[in-house]
Amino acid sequence: MRDSDFPMLLSEGSGQAAELALDDRLTPGDVEAVDAAAKFVVVPTPVVELLAELRTFLRAKDIAVSDRRWLRIVRLLRVSAVTDGRSEVSPWDLWLVQHCAWQKPEHRDLVFDWYAQRVAAWGVGHPERLSRLVAKWEHHVEQLAAQQAQQRDASGRLLFVRPDGEAHDAPKWVGPDAREARRFHAPQGARRGYHNVEVTNAGSGWSLQELDAMTVPDGTSFSDWNQRKKWLADPKNMITREHALPPRLGPLRHSSAAIDNIERQVMTVERELATQLAWLDDRLREAHVAIANHPWVPDSFAELASLGLNRQRELVATLSARLATVRTRVRALPVEAEIVDDPEERDAAHGVSA
Repeated sequence: MRDSDFPMLLSEGSGQAAELALDDRLTPGDVEAVDAAAKFVVVPTPVVELLAELRTFLRAKDIAVSDRRWLRIVRLLRVSAVTDGRSEVSPWDLWLVQHCAWQKPEHRDLVFDWYAQRVAAWGVGHPERLSRLVAKWEHHVEQLAAQQAQQRDASGRLLFVRPDGEAHDAPKWVGPDAREARRFHAPQGARRGYHNVEVTNAGSGWSLQELDAMTVPDGTSFSDWNQRKKWLADPKNMITREHALPPRLGPLRHSSAAIDNIERQVMTVERELATQLAWLDDRLREAHVAIANHPWVPDSFAELASLGLNRQRELVATLSARLATVRTRVRALPVEAEIVDDPEERDAAHGVSA
């Protein structure tokens, strides 16, 4: 624009007010009616909680909003609800707060960004709490699955582990050592070099390596002897001693009642997540309609709100899937076996249980 035209621009429309059609004008009576109706608009608990969270957020950013201004903000929200034909403030009304809760113009973007993120979680509760709760159950069930206890046989007797790995129902057992440490009698007449060896080696026996270095009476090396395998397998040729046996451990088995109790608690959280998924689905369906009909919230905000709601839905759906896995693991926990007292039933149930 040329400098000579600038004064004309400033004086254009001077003395003329923008004219509205009579039907579009608010009368003093209209204003009084809205003001009177606004006094009866309910501010529900979730909206109060949102405003309290915003107040905490602003304080953390050193943005001061006086109590008087908060009261005015609430009055504005009530007016917003009345002009939208509602008797209760909704989270969508809080879109207006960005124009009220700031000290400097640059604070407005902070308030708007907070609102755009938090409004998507309205009614969902606190995702952080649910995330912690699901993680807690995952950890708890993982610990349960890793727990071990001493196993019992079908009669309920505690089991121990012999050196050969077999189960034994007493803490002590007389028998040979483990295969890799086992010691043997030498064949009668066996020699080391030119000297006969004492069969039991004064009771301590001979190692396999020592036996293989011997010569049997027919002059054959023990390692090449055709009776070697049979000799080593015969328990009578093994040195035995009394062993203090360690307990035989296995997965800790839980009572059916305990598993059912855990599953009920997990299902309680699952139901909460299912309720929130249903709520979010409803909000997604309603968002565009509610915002499109809202007199103060621009239509463009519907897309941003839907993005936030979808993010929340994905989070809740993921938590729900994780919790379903937890419940599957709960049902897979080992269950206590019944103690069998009848000898015939005990023989039929010869397997080992924990």
